[in-house]
Amino acid sequence: MKIKTKIKIITMLSILLILIISIMNYLSIQNINKKNSKIEIAVAINKAVFELNILTNNYFIYYENRIKNQWQLRYKSLVNFLSKIDNINEHESGYLDNIRKKLSEIKKLFTKIDLSINRDTVVKGLEIHHGLNARLINQIILHSQDVFNNSSLLMSGIKNDLLDAQKKSNLAIVFFTCIIVGLICCLFSWIIIKDILRSIIELQKGIQIIGEENLDHRVNLEKNDEIGELAVSFNEMTTKLQKANEQIIIFQKFVEASEQGLGIASLDGTIVYVNPSLCKFTGENSLNDMIGKTFVHYYPKKLSGKLENEIMPCIMKNGSWSGELMLNSKNASIIYTYESFFLIKDDKGNPIYIADVINDITERKHTELELLKYKDHLELLVKERTNELAILNNNLIKEIQLHQQTEKELRINKLSLQKLNTDLKNSNEELEKFAYIASHDLQEPLRKVLAFSDRLKIKYSNIIDEKGHDYIDRMQNAANRMRIMIKDLLSLSRVTTSSEAFVDVDLNDILKEVLSDLEIRINETNGLVEISDLPIVKANPLQMNQLFGNLINNALKFHRDNIKPHIKIFSDIAESINFSNINLNISLKNDQCNNYKTIFIEDNCIGFDQKYCDKIFQPFQRLHGRNKYEGSGIGLSICRKIVERHDGNISVNSIPDKGSIFIIILK
Repeated sequence: MKIKTKIKIITMLSILLILIISIMNYLSIQNINKKNSKIEIAVAINKAVFELNILTNNYFIYYENRIKNQWQLRYKSLVNFLSKIDNINEHESGYLDNIRKKLSEIKKLFTKIDLSINRDTVVKGLEIHHGLNARLINQIILHSQDVFNNSSLLMSGIKNDLLDAQKKSNLAIVFFTCIIVGLICCLFSWIIIKDILRSIIELQKGIQIIGEENLDHRVNLEKNDEIGELAVSFNEMTTKLQKANEQIIIFQKFVEASEQGLGIASLDGTIVYVNPSLCKFTGENSLNDMIGKTFVHYYPKKLSGKLENEIMPCIMKNGSWSGELMLNSKNASIIYTYESFFLIKDDKGNPIYIADVINDITERKHTELELLKYKDHLELLVKERTNELAILNNNLIKEIQLHQQTEKELRINKLSLQKLNTDLKNSNEELEKFAYIASHDLQEPLRKVLAFSDRLKIKYSNIIDEKGHDYIDRMQNAANRMRIMIKDLLSLSRVTTSSEAFVDVDLNDILKEVLSDLEIRINETNGLVEISDLPIVKANPLQMNQLFGNLINNALKFHRDNIKPHIKIFSDIAESINFSNINLNISLKNDQCNNYKTIFIEDNCIGFDQKYCDKIFQPFQRLHGRNKYEGSGIGLSICRKIVERHDGNISVNSIPDKGSIFIIILK
């Protein structure tokens, strides 16, 4: 039986005893309540007797039937109070009998007073009747005083009984509570201590045996409680420890059998472990001769500075160091070694030890010394070879002179190129001035034409006839088209004059921005744009946004009636494309295909005849009337300029009433 179950049983017994105490307490409270009700009745009797005396005096003074009726009601209520008292003792019974007798006398005296009262006799013999009634009332008052005294004695006795009952109840509750708590504590302590101590002693024996390196021992504690579970866990831990110990033994044998020297030292350099190979390198008789010494002790003094100032800081900073060193050996003067130091860290990543793996390279070093003996012979061979090289050097001088002549020509070409760059810079400045004129000076007359035509239309609308209004509308439309053409020409010129450097641009991010800008247009046409994973290219981000914005906007604008626009944008590597069917520029043909990415923009718009595939990229060339489709016809020209500025290529394949596919090739 588990300890938890035993505790539950003891708890249930405690609850049962507490329930018994509660019942006793309840009965005691009921008894106290009865005593309190008796006290309340005694108080009510005193009050009623007092009121009877007042009503008697009032009736003697006023002789009213209303007062007599009140007296009789109060008397009945007093008798009723006496009948409610039960469970009384001998003293209480005597008090009640006296009260009943006195009340009976009071009733008789009041009846006499009532019978003696007559209106006629009162008038004829007032003094006689007044004296008689006064004596009767005094007797009633005396009897009432006796009733009041007896009820007070009754109340006092009941209060004393109440106090005795409360004391007995409290003493009983305290007594039984102490007994129950004591029994529970003793029983609980005895059971728990006995059970736990037996199990702990068994566990302690098992720990002592396992502490003596007897990992085959298991704690035989067959219990279903928590200590039994602890014993099972302890046995499982011992099994795991046994397996880990076996692995440690295997690793230790492997390390001891290794021909490489292996040593482990604390962070201050004190050796804590070495294998036999390292002991053999140093010439020590046993492993214990090395443990406890510092590893610096086994290196030549000339290396102490390198160890302290170079190797140890590198190990602590980088976690490792590798290189050639030397060891002092008792069997030989010096052993050449190649050593690899590294840090051993705890679970938290804090270094705790330094490990050193040592390879003996003494034989290799001796071989290098043997090779030095052939140095003279090699020097002779080198001298002969030097003569040969002198001849070759003369030939090389001639080649250098030729190379210098070539460099001179290159410098001349460079100066020419710089002049061309200067001219190009001046040309760009001129273009920027033109852009300013197009954006400001040329648009200013158009703004005045539009402004004055609006005034003319508004101010003289009643004077101008319908034909005049038509002329004004045509004039305004022509001016708006001119403004749009100037704006598009400005955009076209800015493509070629932009001097911003190319950066890595993720086309997926560019497409997200474009779709966000065209969200309203897409919703108006109920269009669908599918985008596959696109590459990263070297480009100008703003021009890439303009390129894809123009192409997607055209696909939405030139959609077929009653057919929702469906645009697909996807990519492929350039080497998988057949370039023979595409009109590529020369720079792309001569470059490697692997450096380029191809993006396809496919739509289901109205399409066009393939013979116009070059015309659509020319400025202000339109295949449809401006009344049906808005725009200036320069959007695709801007797209071509942007792609060519990025050393790329743009082409299109189209079928009327089927759709088009634009092919963009970029680095």
